[in-house]
Amino acid sequence: MRRAPAIVEALLVIALLAAGAAVRLRINRDWSFAGADSWGYFKLADELRVHHRYALGPPPAPLHFSRLPGYPLFLTVAQGDHNLDPGWKRLARVQTAIDLLVTGLVTWWLGRRLGGRVAGLLALAWVALCPFTAEWPVAALTETLATATTTVTLALLVPSAREERRARLRFFLAGAVAGLGVLIRQDGLAVGAGFVAALLVAQVAWAERAKLAGLALVGLVLAYGAWPARNLYRFGKPYLTGTFVDRYSNPFFFYTGYHDWMATWSADGATIPRYGFCFYDGQRCPQSTKDYPPEAFSDAAERAAVEKLFDLRRREGISGRVHEGFTRVAAQRRAKAPRTVWLTLPLRRAWRVWVNAHDDILRDPRWRPWLSLYAKLAPGFEWLAKVLTVGMLLGAALLALGRRTRGLALVLFVALAARTVVLAWTFYVEPRYTVEVMPAAYALWGGGLGVALAGMGGLVARRRRAPRAAGRPAP
Repeated sequence: MRRAPAIVEALLVIALLAAGAAVRLRINRDWSFAGADSWGYFKLADELRVHHRYALGPPPAPLHFSRLPGYPLFLTVAQGDHNLDPGWKRLARVQTAIDLLVTGLVTWWLGRRLGGRVAGLLALAWVALCPFTAEWPVAALTETLATATTTVTLALLVPSAREERRARLRFFLAGAVAGLGVLIRQDGLAVGAGFVAALLVAQVAWAERAKLAGLALVGLVLAYGAWPARNLYRFGKPYLTGTFVDRYSNPFFFYTGYHDWMATWSADGATIPRYGFCFYDGQRCPQSTKDYPPEAFSDAAERAAVEKLFDLRRREGISGRVHEGFTRVAAQRRAKAPRTVWLTLPLRRAWRVWVNAHDDILRDPRWRPWLSLYAKLAPGFEWLAKVLTVGMLLGAALLALGRRTRGLALVLFVALAARTVVLAWTFYVEPRYTVEVMPAAYALWGGGLGVALAGMGGLVARRRRAPRAAGRPAP
């Protein structure tokens, strides 16, 4: 009888993994996704595989420093020749295996540690079946791999540091995995908040915490350091996180001015594809102030200034002068309404980056995975996002009340909250930027519900025992 719960749990874990694999394979049967970023990754991977150069093409194409090399290196192994259909299918299968056997099982373990067997199974069910993450393994983008490295990093950080030797190894490995995550995506740096939280809850002296932080830093440098060293040797600059790129993966140095201006008035990530994609396409996609909503301009003077910049863009493309002009307009807007720009809008964006349809790669209703099913499910995606977000917040609050779960929940929630804050304040609020920390949200959701169910079960058991105890004669 003692073995029965463990056997049932193991069978349910296998069933959920099988269900997750079936969903992903069904999606991949007649759907895949490759965006502008994908083609840049493919070009880099092809050149690595054929000529062993990190470049967008064979000579005379110059060596590349703008895109981080983690995903192209992964593609050289996982995908093979992307021009062949088996290459696409193979990539989806490999990413599906990583998503379920790495992210899925680690999330199950996190949920189990937070709230027991039921919590672990609930967290794994989210990974296996939630559409917000289920379609990404079939997309030729970094999300699946980045999510796996982030989840493993947090899992290495969450145990209490009661045993000094094990804690040192964990922090070293966490730093190394985090370094691999940064090589995949520069926003992997946001997981650093989890290290801070883990050091604060560690049950060791401050001197030992300093050693743990140092070991984590050593692990990160060993995993990540070859990239800036190579760039410094080849180009004279480290390009620590690469540079911005245009839609053709070429270096792009005048990105931030227009982006900073949008951040002074937009509360929704949908603004970026609606207006930004056209703007950054340069002279091929003309724009004017008439294309923008009224809230984009604080007054007539700002509208006139932006119209002049659009006219300059039509003549020069996205030049340094256009960039500097939008930077000035953004600075003026921040000076006029600092509370709105620095507080109100970021708070609204923090909510909206989670509570939305999470349809970055599903916006075209004619091109969606498993069309017969998604056509029915898509209208409920925002409702599902509310269930996840509210459950995550309530779960974190409930777990913070328990002495056993407080430190573990803090590490997950701080990493998740820090990423949300950074996205909201910097206006990188496309929903796909939350995918990396969604397993942490799943674990908090499952852990909170698991603790609540256990508490309710204990309360019911005590009430059932109470009448029997009341009926016993006094000794």
